[in-house]
Amino acid sequence: MKIRWFKSQKNDQNRDSIEGWIQEVHGKNISFNLNCVEIELLALGSSHGAYGFNPLLFSDLFAFSLCSASQDLYYSKMLLSRCIDRMPKCNTVILFYSVFSPGFDLQMTNEKYRCNIYSKYWSIPPQSSDFIINGDKKQVVLPIKIAANVAKNFPRGYDKPVLFYNSDPIEDRVLAHLKHNARENSQNIHLKEMAVDLSSSGIRFVVIIAPVRQDYIKCLQKISSKNNSLDLY
Repeated sequence: MKIRWFKSQKNDQNRDSIEGWIQEVHGKNISFNLNCVEIELLALGSSHGAYGFNPLLFSDLFAFSLCSASQDLYYSKMLLSRCIDRMPKCNTVILFYSVFSPGFDLQMTNEKYRCNIYSKYWSIPPQSSDFIINGDKKQVVLPIKIAANVAKNFPRGYDKPVLFYNSDPIEDRVLAHLKHNARENSQNIHLKEMAVDLSSSGIRFVVIIAPVRQDYIKCLQKISSKNNSLDLY
């Protein structure tokens, strides 16, 4: 299979913005509901999967992506639990496991407002029972006008024309990811639970350790070797 690499270009809206991300989660939800009975391969994970995995390139099977920026292992697991019984043809699940995954808990970050959106569109409760989902201004997201044809923008859960739209210096991104990696390794329990559940269902589980971008890998190797600070397992 020949892989196409997309050149950077501007979108009609920044998919890393709050509004863009909400439209993405909502659009993928609608598209999933329309296509779930046909899905043979499901991809989960954070932005490495959202940008790097294009299900439209699979011509011999129906692949679908529920990857999205800042998706932690808990939300990957819960999305799988919401979807698995609705995909009678699914035989493979791919999880993009990132540098930050072992210690990244979405509700403990400044992007915790995203928990509201998972609750709204996927009925997923927050990871901690004492998390007040609408408890402060930063967690409250104003209603966003959703285009009527939003699902058409996410065929098979994909709408990314670039590998990464965000123009932050690569070193800043790596340092931010390593910060989460250095936290308590508390999130791999969700990875293990996914593996057990899928194994018992006879569904192949493929874990891809991202990223594939060479500039990210080189920067990661340089910083982590200097600080001896990288822990994936």
